[in-house]
Amino acid sequence: MISPVREALNESGLSASQFATICGVHVTGIHIALRGDSSKLSDRILNGLERLGYSRDVMSELYAKYREERKEAVMAQLIS
Repeated sequence: MISPVREALNESGLSASQFATICGVHVTGIHIALRGDSSKLSDRILNGLERLGYSRDVMSELYAKYREERKEAVMAQLIS
């Protein structure tokens, strides 16, 4: 699965740097969200996604699902 944040950026045609500017965060924060490395999306990123027309609640749920799938993939690698 692809990160929902990455999908949003792909659909909007924005770079991570451009999206960081919209959100008012450092581009590193966007890259962390793109990789799914933060436990949840920050309010600033959610606000930025809203400005692009995405629902905060839907994006939060998709991000949580994405993180869970990543965790399951890592666990599957450990078992095999």
